[in-house]
Parts: sequence; C-alpha cells; structure tokens
Amino acid sequence: MKRKTPGPAGLADAIKLFEQGRFAEAAEGFKNSIRQGEARGVREFLESAAHRPFASGRPRPPLKEALDARDYPKAFKEAERAFAEDRPLAYRLLRDLWLEGVFDIPPAQARSPWGCFFLSSEAWKHGHTLDALRWLQKASTASPRFFWMRYFIAELLMRRADLFAMARAEIDQVIKACPWLWEARCLRAEILWTLGVAGPLKGLADIKVSKNSQSSFLAWRGALNMWTGRYAQALPDLDASAALSNPDAPCWRGGARVMLGRLDEAVKDLTVVLNGDPHDHEARIWRGEAYRRLGLYKESLADLNDAITRSEDAVWAYVNRALVHLELGDKASAMHDFIRLAPPRDLGEAGVKYDDDWSLDERRMRAVLDRALKSALGCRRSDPHLNLAWMRHAGIPLPARPTPQVRLLYWLQEQKVPAPPELVFGTDILTEDAAKDVLSRRGATSAAKARATSRKSRA
Repeated sequence: MKRKTPGPAGLADAIKLFEQGRFAEAAEGFKNSIRQGEARGVREFLESAAHRPFASGRPRPPLKEALDARDYPKAFKEAERAFAEDRPLAYRLLRDLWLEGVFDIPPAQARSPWGCFFLSSEAWKHGHTLDALRWLQKASTASPRFFWMRYFIAELLMRRADLFAMARAEIDQVIKACPWLWEARCLRAEILWTLGVAGPLKGLADIKVSKNSQSSFLAWRGALNMWTGRYAQALPDLDASAALSNPDAPCWRGGARVMLGRLDEAVKDLTVVLNGDPHDHEARIWRGEAYRRLGLYKESLADLNDAITRSEDAVWAYVNRALVHLELGDKASAMHDFIRLAPPRDLGEAGVKYDDDWSLDERRMRAVLDRALKSALGCRRSDPHLNLAWMRHAGIPLPARPTPQVRLLYWLQEQKVPAPPELVFGTDILTEDAAKDVLSRRGATSAAKARATSRKSRA
C-alpha cells in the first residue's frame, strides 16, 4: 500500500504553502489546522488574504479586483460574465461582497442594476435598511435575470424589520423564479420557523447542491433540524459539514449533543471549538449549558459570565446563568438575570405580575426559564427575529421595542396610505402610535384643504 505523504504540520506551514501558490496542499493544511483547534487563525488569515493579491501573484477574483480599483464598468461586466458561467458560484461571490460591504459607490452608478445592488450593500452596512430596500427594489425589477436580488429583500425584511409574512411572500417568488438558488429554500424554512408554521423543513431533504456548496448547505440544514427539535437527524449533516471544514458546524454539532444528553461528548466538542476560536459566542453558551446540566456550576458560570462580558445581548447566557443561580440558592442574582429575559409586567400564561421590587416566586421563575429553553429547542442564537419566535411560543411577553421606519412604511403600504414625508425623510425612530398620529394630522389637513377647495368651487 502506498504511504500517504505527510501533510502540513500546522497553520504556519499551511500559510506558507498558500503564499507559494500550492493551494491544494494549503487547503489540506487548513483543514488539519481546524481539526487541531485553530479555526480562528484560519479564518483570520483567509479574511486578510481576501483583501490583497496572493503572494504567488495569483490575482483576486476579477470582480473584486475591479471594485477595489473603482473600475465599475469593468466590475459590472465581470459580474455578468460570472453569472453567465456559473450562477450559484457567482451568487456566493456576490453575497460575500454584499455582506462585506462595498463602499463609496458613486450614485451615478445607479444607472446599472449592478450599481444599485452594490449601493444597497453600502446602505445596509451603514444601517439604512430602507435605502437598501429601495436600491434592491430598483435593481431586481430592471430585468427578470436580476430577480435573484430579491433574496436580499426577503432577508432584510426578516432580520431588520420583523416583517416575516412579507419576507415569506418575497422568498416564495424568488424560489419560483430562481430554482437554482438553494439558499432561498433554506431561508424560507427559517422564515417559516420564525412564523411558527408547522413543517418548515419540508422539501429540504430533496435539495441537490454542487460539491462547492455541500459544506454550507449541510450546516444550514443541520441547524434548522436542531431548531425544530430533530437533534438525531441534525448530527449526520453537521458531521459531514464539519468534515468539509465548515467553521460553524462543530459548534452546532456540540449543541445537538447537548440536546441529546450526550453531555461529555458535547463538552469535548465545544472545548475544541473554543480552543480554536475563544470568541465563538454561541459555542461558549452551549458549553455553559452543558456544564449546568452536568451540575458543574463553577465551570458553567465561568463560560456564561464570559459570554455576557463579550455581549450584553447574550439572552441564553442569562437564561442558563439564572438557572445556575437558582440551583445555588442565589435568588437575587437569578432575578437580576431573569429580568433580562422578560420585562417587568404581566407574564401572560404564567399569570405572574411583578411587585414594585420585582420579586417573583422562585418556582414560577424557574418554570418560565424552563419554558423558554423548551420553546427554543436547539436554537441558542441571540438574533432579535429569532427571539421573537421562541418568546411567543413560550408565552413570554414580547419586548416593547421602537418600530423602525421601514416597518412603518410597509405597514402604511398595507393600509394603502401614502407615506407622510416626515416618515420617509425624518431621522427619528417612530412608534406605530406616533405614525398613526402623523397620519391623523395629515388626514385632518387634507380634509380641511378639500373643504376649502369645495367652498371656492361653489363660490
């Protein structure tokens, strides 16, 4: 039997091979490095390499190179060429560029649908959701071949505006017009899960993707299986995705093992992930939960405290830490964490109302926390749109949040009312009540003008 040639010993060797242009060998080295817990180092190097020419002289993708050189006509031609050759591959390149943010595109480039697409990226990165939606609307309606861009409209409606039904309608159209875009099927499943629709994963088992897409698709499908409580079904997908070096799959695989009660295996998995990337927020929460379930409260608090220090929005760190405090008999600390989960008001199904000092019966507090975990199933992400889903299922009051302008504008559209200028061009975040007040004042002014015009015509 022929002996295999030893691969690169570590990340430094893999980087050296990469710089020499020996990309196939470097790829094997990066895979080995990830298995050895150096996922963060691999990710940081590849992200930095994406912003410079390779040392071997191999150029970046022509589209990226043209954008960096601000040669927009050439960039748009390269985008057209890439789509003509391989639509799924071109989509992934463009999605990466869009998420990274393409900045300083002159408004004059809006004459091209590609210019509008990249302008929407800049608007999104700056937090201007409405502007991003407008650019995407203009780009995607220029020609049927640009309809795939509406995928980003659906994603923004879901993630930035909490308009789930509208996002579902958008993504259904994308699936029908662009059957080659498997990501649209997965996004639809996520939207359906958020809406609480039964059977959100229907049809995902039949999706066929290219070899280049296997890693991402299997990881996403595995995560969706976890969110619906299908932990045993999630493991094969996550195992296969991890073997293909997907950076997210090992964390989610550890989470699946937590939910299956395979806690020692889960801790080992998640420790490898965190050794490679100490900043993996979700992996730290999962390991903190595994330690809590094992009764290792000191270790659990260390992980959960670290997660909260890194992000105050770590909902699941607060939930798990509150349960640890209850186990340790520290009701005051448990209450401090509990109020980050639910606001101090009526708890609906629990029939609980806080007193002025926010005191709460320990048994009822534990019941609410347990119900939150049960409702979320295998989801430990802290995305606001996902929080709305499990909080609704758990019977926990949804947090009172200001309504972004984009939601108001679409709400007005549903009401078939023209949007008042102060909503379109104002800088403040207005509530729905404030919007109704604006409408009523505008309606009263319009009615007064109509009466005045009527009197003049009679005169």
